[in-house]
Parts: sequence; C-alpha cells; structure tokens
Amino acid sequence: MDKGRRWRHALGALTLAMSLWVLAIAPVAANGGPGGGYAVGDPMAAGQVILKLFNAADLPDVAAQYQLDPAPLDRLPIAPLYLMRMLDGTSPDIKATVMSTDPRVAYAEANVVGSTAEDESASPWASGDGPGPYLGQWASGTIRLPLAFKVTRGAGVIVAVLDTGVDASHPALAGHLISGYDFVDNDAEPSEVGQPVVNHGYGHGTFVAGLVALAAPEAAIMPVRMLDPDGVGDVWRLSKAMVWAASNGATVINLSLSTHTHTHVTNDLITTLALNGRGVVVVSAAGNYASNQPQFPAAEGGSRVLSVGASSPQDTLAPFSDYGSWVRLAAPGMSLYSTIPGGQFASWNGTSMSTGLASGTAALVRAANPTLSAQDVISRLANTSTRISGVVPLLLNAGAALGQ
Repeated sequence: MDKGRRWRHALGALTLAMSLWVLAIAPVAANGGPGGGYAVGDPMAAGQVILKLFNAADLPDVAAQYQLDPAPLDRLPIAPLYLMRMLDGTSPDIKATVMSTDPRVAYAEANVVGSTAEDESASPWASGDGPGPYLGQWASGTIRLPLAFKVTRGAGVIVAVLDTGVDASHPALAGHLISGYDFVDNDAEPSEVGQPVVNHGYGHGTFVAGLVALAAPEAAIMPVRMLDPDGVGDVWRLSKAMVWAASNGATVINLSLSTHTHTHVTNDLITTLALNGRGVVVVSAAGNYASNQPQFPAAEGGSRVLSVGASSPQDTLAPFSDYGSWVRLAAPGMSLYSTIPGGQFASWNGTSMSTGLASGTAALVRAANPTLSAQDVISRLANTSTRISGVVPLLLNAGAALGQ
C-alpha cells in the first residue's frame, strides 16, 4: 500500500507455519464478519483483494474467472492466501462479495486500511522534560509495577511492537531492542521515518516501545514497522508483520492501531497465534472515539485478544476511550511520558499508550509463568485487575497479576 493510504489511527517457524496451514483452510462466512459488509468510512486499498483458497491449484482458474492478475502481488507462505490485483476496476468490496460465494474460495475481502489508534483524536504528543517524569510517572504506581518487579522484570520474553518503527538510538531504549523488520520499505531497518507535526504518526512506535520498556525493563522489544510516517497501513501488511513476529520468537504482540472493519485474515491469524503451542498474547488498543462501537483488531478473536481501554489518574475511564463488552480492561492512558525520536521524552494520551503498558505487563506474566498459555495470560490479567467504577470496570494491576 502507498504511504498516502490510511489504516485508522486507535514458535518455531516450521511449527507455526504448519498449524496456520491447518486452521487457514477452515471455511468462514462471507466477508464483513458479524453485521456484514464494510464499515462506512473505512478506506480500502484500490484495486486489491485478499483471497484465501481451499486449494492453491485453483488459483489460475479463479483469477481468470474474476478478472484478477494471475500473478499475486504477494502471498503468505502459511496457506493458499494471496494479495491479488484486480484488472477490471470493480470496487474491492463488491468483488470480494461476489467471490465469496465460490465454493473454491475460503474467503475474499478488501484490503482494509487503518492507522494508529491516536489518529481519531488527532492529539499529537507534547514535548516534555527529561527522563525523570518518564521513570517516575503516575502510571507505574497505579498498576503496581514496583510490586511486580519483586518477582520478575520480564527477562526471556520478546514483545513485538507493530507500529511506525522505533528510534533505536534513543538512550532510554538502549539494551531493550532486538532486530526487527520494516514492512513499509521492506528492509531490516525498522526506524522511525518522518517529521514532527508534518507526519501525524511520527514518534508513535518509539513512544509505545518506551512504555513496554517501562513495564517490562528486561524484556526484549522487537520493532516491526508496518505503519508509514502518518501512521497508515493496511490489513495485509499487518498480517505479514504478525506472522513474521511470531515466527521470529515474539510471544507478545502489541497492536496500537485500529479500524472499524472486522477482517477474516486478521481474525484467522489472531486465533491461530493464540492456539499454537502456548500461543502468542495479542494486545490491542480499543480506540479513542469515546464509543462502544467495536474496533478491530481489538474486537477480533473474542477472548483471544487482550483489548485495552485507557484510564485516568483518578482510576476512571479516560473521556476519549472506547468501551463496551469487547474491551477487556483499562490501563493508564492519560498524560503518560515516554520516549520520542531524537533522544527526547514527551507526553501523549491514548489507548495506544495503555496498550504498551498492558503488553509489558503480559511479558511479566509470561516471564514468571512460562508454561501458561496465551489464553491463561489474558485471563490472569483480567482476573487480577482492580475493580473500578464505569463502563470498563477493570484496571490493570501488574502487582496482583504476579501474585503480589
């Protein structure tokens, strides 16, 4: 997808591939998921459709029948799952709906576009002081991080941050980062690209990575760039990034991004990643619309995703945070300090920031309890949360999650 298109702002490789292959060929409903169709206002990558077949041998005939370029733009090696170029100018959602009735097709859907969860509220980060407010901020005490650190600091766990990249030269991230990948420029340098103010998403990935490091200071952070400088990406790029991260050892994946539209490819991957071996804990931002309308991927996969809203310093739901039965818990998301490009620190609001803290806490639970499944980790984080008033009644409690 070109950098100008929008994605709405909110294991061993062989073993993983085999299990994904098995689940990938299960039949699914027509595209659009529960409620049907694509959400109004969600952009789609022009001229592209995501196609999953039951049998890869059917690709030439299916492509010919539906006027697709027979040479896929891309494919995931884990299943007969392709990104196809349309040749006839049809709207991608219409094309996908027609193709979904074909018995050879497991599903077809548009390549939905979205962005970092903060795009909805358009509140950029504000420059702050040095590392003092970052290390001593209110969120650490609220979620009882000092108590959790008596048990573990996250050593041995890899947290993948799928975002705008990271400033690897930031002093506060020294010793925290491992090799990652850039799915925007298709290289092994997942660095932040862009300029403050000019590019709305610039610094988002670095900020989220800093919060993961704050919550799990000895966990390894794997930066995976799949959003461009404006915080924009698409569901195909997200899917590739998720598979790559899991195949390269990540057992927690942070998704501080959202869209209104349910997609089968993301739901499939989240389900499979959660169930493969001990599974991958997928942590996703609820979004910043102050709405109960489900956002995705946070609402994908049901209990297989840890969906995170934002809380205030008063232990109430932040006024911008999304809410609803699909939001599992809240974590601090207002006036948080973290790292930004150029070795600096700043404050930012949003469920993306809450998600970074929750991902770090998930890493602590995984480090202390390496035999727990991904489902068990999510359940423990929810079951040990502090009760608060409001429409999202659970507040992340890292100390209690670690038995403190």
